[in-house]
Amino acid sequence: MKPYLFLLLLFWASATSAQLTEAQKRRTALVVKDAISDFQSSLGLVLGSPPKSQDINERNRAIEAIKEYVAPNCRFQNDLLIAGQKGSPYINFSEYFTRAPLDYPNGLMFDIDLGKIEFSDNFHSTAQGTLVEVFAKKNLSGTHKNGSELYIDNIPCRIGVYVNAIGNTAKGCKISFIDIDLSQKGKTFSLNDSNPLDFLTLDEVLVNVAKNINAELQKSGLKKVQVTTFTFDNQEVIDDFGIKVTGMFRNELAKLNPQLEITVPSRSWENQTQIKGGYRQKGNFVEFSAEIIDEKKTALGKTVIDRLPHKNLAPSDEVVPVIAPPKALLEDAGEVNRVMENPQALPNVTGLKFDIVTNRGINSLVYEENDTMRLAVRVNKPCMVRLIYRQANNKLVLLRNQDFPINDWEINKWIDIPEDFVCADPYGAEFLIAYACTAPLEMLKTHKEGDYVIIDNTLAETKALSTTPGRGVKNAGVSVVEQKLQITTRERRK
Repeated sequence: MKPYLFLLLLFWASATSAQLTEAQKRRTALVVKDAISDFQSSLGLVLGSPPKSQDINERNRAIEAIKEYVAPNCRFQNDLLIAGQKGSPYINFSEYFTRAPLDYPNGLMFDIDLGKIEFSDNFHSTAQGTLVEVFAKKNLSGTHKNGSELYIDNIPCRIGVYVNAIGNTAKGCKISFIDIDLSQKGKTFSLNDSNPLDFLTLDEVLVNVAKNINAELQKSGLKKVQVTTFTFDNQEVIDDFGIKVTGMFRNELAKLNPQLEITVPSRSWENQTQIKGGYRQKGNFVEFSAEIIDEKKTALGKTVIDRLPHKNLAPSDEVVPVIAPPKALLEDAGEVNRVMENPQALPNVTGLKFDIVTNRGINSLVYEENDTMRLAVRVNKPCMVRLIYRQANNKLVLLRNQDFPINDWEINKWIDIPEDFVCADPYGAEFLIAYACTAPLEMLKTHKEGDYVIIDNTLAETKALSTTPGRGVKNAGVSVVEQKLQITTRERRK
C-alpha cells in the first residue's frame, strides 16, 4: 500500500502546484458544476416549501447533502433582507439556513442558473484544497413574514468551491462562499467551449425534460400533479439512481412553475394526475422520459424524451456507473407483472369498487429495513377480501391467514388491517395482490410456517383461484376486483 500512497501524493502535489492542463481544468470544473447542482437542488428542496408539506425522508436526505457540500464557516451574501431592513451584507451559511424558513415561512425559491456559468482560469492551490471560483447568476424569490415580496432576478454572483483532488467526484467539493463580488473576475472559461455532449450533465438534461413537461402542463391547464419515482425501463423497481433523478426533476419543475402544486406520492391514497418518469440504456446513451398520466391512466400530451452520454454520469476518470437495478430483480418483477396482466376470469357486473392503500400511499412504494407497512381497504358493497403478499423470495403469504368479510356497516369506509408488517430480509421487488369478491372464493392450498400461512399454489394458479367463486356458487351476478401494488424493499441506507 505505501508505494501506491506515495505515488498518489506525488501526483496530487504536482497537479496542484504546477499549471493544470485544460483537460484537468475542465474535468474539475465539471465536478464543481455537479457539486453546485446537487447543493442548490437540495437547498431549493428544503427551503422551497414549508417543512410540514415535505416528505420527511426526502427532506432529511436533502439536508444531509447540504451539509456534505458546505465548508466550515461558509459565507453567504445576506440577500434575505427586504427593503428597509438593516443587517450585515454577509452571514454564515448556518445562520442563512436557519433564518430563511423563519423569515419566509411559505417557502423561498433559491436557484443558481447553471446554463451559462463561467470558471476562473486561475485555480488557487490552498491548504484546504484547490479553490475554484465560479461565476453564475442567482435567482431568489419569496414572501417575507411581514408580507413584503423578495425578488432577485439573474443577479451575477461568485461561488467559491474547494476541491480536495483534481478530477475527484462532487462529494469531495466544499462550497466556501457565495457572494456578488466580481471585482477579481479576470480570465474565465466555459464548459460550452467544446462539443456540448462532452460536457452535458444530468442536471441539464433533467432541466430540459422539466421544461418540456411544464409546457405540456401549461397546455392542459393543470395546477396539481403527482410526481412518481423514475424507474428503469418503467418496470417500477425503485433504486437510488431513480430516487436521485426524481428529486432533481421535481425540484426543477417547482422552479419553473412555482404555482404548480406537486404532491408527494406517499401522502395520497388516490390515483391523481401523475408525471410518470423513466430511464433506460440506449447504446452509449442514457435516455430519460416523462409523460403526464391522468386518473384513468390515459396519457395527456406527448411523451418528453432527452438523453445523456452514459460516460457523462462519471465526470472524471472513474468507472461509469451502472444505472440499471440488478438483472435478476428486473426479471423477477417482470415475470410477476406478466402473470398479473392476464385478464381476470370474471367481469365486474355489480359495480363493485375496491381500493387498497398502504401507510405510504399507492405509488413509488419503498420500504427499508425495519420500516413498518400498514394496510387499509375500502369497498362499496359487502364482499369477501383476500390479501396476498408476494415476497422477494417468491413465497406467497396469505395475509390475515384467511379471507375475511366486509359487512354492510363497513362499506364505503377505510377498514384498517390490524396487523403491522415490518420490512425484513429478503429484499427486492415485492407485491401486494388483493381481491374483493361478492361471493366466497375458491380455496387455496396452504401450509403454516410459524405465524404465517404460505400459499402452495403458483402465482398463476393463485390468480385463477382468486378470480373464481367457490364450489356451489354460480358465476352469474358475481363480481371480482383485483388490485396490485408493487413495492421495493431494501436494506436501510447508512
